[in-house]
Order: sequence, then structure tokens, then C-alpha cells
Amino acid sequence: MALQFGSILGLGDRLEFLSFLKEYAYIHAIVLALFGWWWVHKLNATRDRINAERNMRVTELAKVYSVLLRVGIYGALSKRDDSGGVTWVNEELEDAIGKIYLYGTVRQVDLTQKYVQSWAKTNGADGTELLNAIREHIRESLGLSSVNGTPAYLRVEITRKDSGGG
Repeated sequence: MALQFGSILGLGDRLEFLSFLKEYAYIHAIVLALFGWWWVHKLNATRDRINAERNMRVTELAKVYSVLLRVGIYGALSKRDDSGGVTWVNEELEDAIGKIYLYGTVRQVDLTQKYVQSWAKTNGADGTELLNAIREHIRESLGLSSVNGTPAYLRVEITRKDSGGG
């Protein structure tokens, strides 16, 4: 059939090389199988890349969430450890801000801008809206239902008695 169609168009000699397909009918199946294998491989590679990106974003945004939560609970950029020493968390907060600019959604970046501007003006900021946006994004990425409102967080301070005799 192809040869007749080719001769109608004046391509008879040019399509003659396809006549071997009559003797090797399985070549069609091999070509189709190879194409199918290549296509599935391409789809799997794309899926794997998207999943890896999603995992990385969720992991990094979970770290950011933790830092913002701690800063919000402490209400300052420092905290006291068990020995009474001061631990500064300003670098952790600075890194968290950078990670939001890198991994966050447009809304999260906009909220971060407001958060940073508030820190610059008042040396403090209310990060509740930003924290909620990050939490909802992470929950959505994990397929979890959203949490209505702002959860109540707990801060527990333990007062230890001086163990030295005296």
C-alpha cells in the first residue's frame, strides 16, 4: 500500500528501501517499545526531579518555620541557656529570611519583606502571618488539611535551683 501511494506521488524509488519491512514485521514493535521506554524514562526523570525539589523546599521551609517560631516565642534574638549564658539566634533568623527568598512562594516573600521592614524600623516584628503562610504551604505540600486560625504555642521556662552548696 505504501509503495502504491509512493508511486502515485512519484516517490516509488525513494520508498523502495521500506520494502524490507514486509520481511521483518517485528521491527515496528521494537521501535515502538524503544520509544515507549524512552518516553517513560523521561517522565520518571521529570517526576523524580519534581519530587526532589518539593522535598528540599519542604525540608528547608520547615527549618525556617522552626526558627521563626523560636524567635516569636522568645520575643527576642537571644535566649539564656541552662548555665545562664546568652545564646544569640540572629544569624539563624538571617539565614531563615534568605531561605524564604530562595524557597518561598511569592506570598511568603512579600510577607517576609514586611517582616524585615518591621525589624528594621522597630527592632522587632510580628511574624504570625508569615509563620501561618509557611505552615499552610508545608501542610498543603504534605497533603494535610489546613489548620484554621493561629495555633496557640507553648513556652515552658524551667527554673533550676542552684546545685552548688552554700
